[in-house]
Parts: sequence; structure tokens; C-alpha cells
Amino acid sequence: EKEWALTIAPRFLTDLIKVGEYPLGTETWQDTGVVLPPGVTGTWTDAITDRVIKAEERLPIGDALTFFPISLLIGRENPS
Repeated sequence: EKEWALTIAPRFLTDLIKVGEYPLGTETWQDTGVVLPPGVTGTWTDAITDRVIKAEERLPIGDALTFFPISLLIGRENPS
């Protein structure tokens, strides 16, 4: 009831990176983020790396795409 899944899979990267580069980290994504729906806040666990990312109203893409160019995040609401 208080869990969510979020998949991040970037497309159309030709203007963002050069041939041979990977779209990883905050250097590439800068302040780009996913705006979360109201009430969807808390801790997100990357299903690929098991890293934990905290996000309140916005989830930074650079944090989610630190090691791989895609991400599957499982979110859990912060306990009140």
C-alpha cells in the first residue's frame, strides 16, 4: 500500500553525450529530476545496485543513474 516502483530509461541522448560516453551521474544530468506525485516521498532502493536514494518532492536523475544508464527504483514511504 505504501510502496511504488519507478523506472528511469532515458531516450534521445545524442545532444546530451558524445559517442563512447555513458549518460551517468550528476555531471551529465545536472539538476534534472523526476517530480514525484503528492504523497510519494521517502526512501528509494535501486533494484540493480541496492543503493538507497532519499527523495521528497523530486528525485534527482543523476543520483539514480550513477552506475548504470537505467534504473528500477522501489520506493517506500518514510515512517511518520
